[in-house]
Amino acid sequence: MRVREIMEYVLETPQNINPTILKAMIESYGDRVQDELFDYTVDVNIADSVDLLGKKASDLQKDVIIEDGKFYGTLHHVTGYTGFSGAAEEQKGWYVVFHVESDNTTSIKVNGVTLDSDGIHILWFDRPKKGKATIELIGSEGSVTDTFDFSGLKFE
Repeated sequence: MRVREIMEYVLETPQNINPTILKAMIESYGDRVQDELFDYTVDVNIADSVDLLGKKASDLQKDVIIEDGKFYGTLHHVTGYTGFSGAAEEQKGWYVVFHVESDNTTSIKVNGVTLDSDGIHILWFDRPKKGKATIELIGSEGSVTDTFDFSGLKFE
């Protein structure tokens, strides 16, 4: 649970706030800040010198930022991205690239895909849509999941 999600709940339902739900949200946020597995970073600061399977970050996105788990910015429509996939249908569309890093995990997964040691993940959208991604942070004592929201992205 993130502060942004609590605020969205309060702002979207000002006349119909359920105290039980609000309390559970706040408790979930408290649990989150105390769990060392949640001590990780996600960023989009990927230099154009980094090879992204034949593309560079500026080929895929512009002015992308992340604020409290929500992505904002513009994704370029890309065609002929053969390095991303051998499947023709996955070689065109919109792609967001980001980097996940943690010192407290043994592995990190995004939507079930285990990240390489560089922590870079490229996510493909076949059509403009506002979706979410699940990040699973796995440590020696267990795991936690977190969700990232792409509803702030614009699709060229």
